[in-house]
Amino acid sequence: MLSLLQKPVYQLLITQMLSILAMVIYRPNDVNATWTVAGLFYFLFIIINSILVWPATSPWLYFFISIGLSIVYLLISWLVCAGTIRLFNLKGSGESSMVFLVIIYHPASIMFVMLIKWIYYKLF
Repeated sequence: MLSLLQKPVYQLLITQMLSILAMVIYRPNDVNATWTVAGLFYFLFIIINSILVWPATSPWLYFFISIGLSIVYLLISWLVCAGTIRLFNLKGSGESSMVFLVIIYHPASIMFVMLIKWIYYKLF
């Protein structure tokens, strides 16, 4: 199970499924709540993805795959949110869709963990 979780594509699928499940259970009452739920699960994806770079045997390959999948994640989230907004006929400005600007922190968080790993192995 852990070996599957270490692959970025499965991290994407799991967090995306949890996001959809949360929207079904939570049933957001406006557009901003929908985007916020999706953004929180995207942030969860970034955290899990960044932590799991540590055991990766090829960290740079993991990095580039993760960044590519991060963009795929945003596209899927956009489709899920648009579908949820239409399905529940939600109203609102949609300004909370800006929560996805946290994508700029994704490469930095992965590289930070890679730096800590490098320092750790240089010292010990």
